Amino acid sequence: MSQTVLTVDDDPHLLAGLARTLGREPFRLLQASSGDEALMLMAQEPVDVLLTDDRMPEMTGAMLAAHVHATYPEVVTMMLTGDTSIGSLAQAINHGHLFRLLIKPCAGDDLKDALRAALSHKLVWDRCREAIPLLNQVNTLLGNVDARTGGAHVHAADPRNISSVADLAKHLDLELSHLRKSLLNANAALEPRQR
Repeated sequence: MSQTVLTVDDDPHLLAGLARTLGREPFRLLQASSGDEALMLMAQEPVDVLLTDDRMPEMTGAMLAAHVHATYPEVVTMMLTGDTSIGSLAQAINHGHLFRLLIKPCAGDDLKDALRAALSHKLVWDRCREAIPLLNQVNTLLGNVDARTGGAHVHAADPRNISSVADLAKHLDLELSHLRKSLLNANAALEPRQR
């Protein structure tokens, strides 16, 4: 399934420019002209990355990002702003939990690179969230192994330490290797009892 990026800006010319810049990218692009419109759209459509302008009437981008973080914590938020005052930037970063803050004017290639990084980040987080229940099931099964047989537990990957799907795969391979060793040890320890 294709990932989705939602761009939000009250300036229709900037939205049109973003559509032209991002039109050939391998993700679905949605657009909204206000924070309220973005939230209504997000209630109906799954969104992976939110890219919002900061200076908008009624709801600023920082307010939108903070609301999205509280309501849809799995969405990666980014901001594109022309306001470089420290107070505004600090509020946007601290309350909006931004993945990236881009300053206008932003080169098209820089914007595309930042969005690709955000989408990769989202994919890794999604894979980690999918893997955790599986690892918990494995831990439950291992919990039945007698402690004297060297039963081990699989440790869920901390998404903050996983920078790519390849890193997650390496983590899972390592944990499965530990699991195999634990099961071999458990079988070896049980064999003499069965004789």
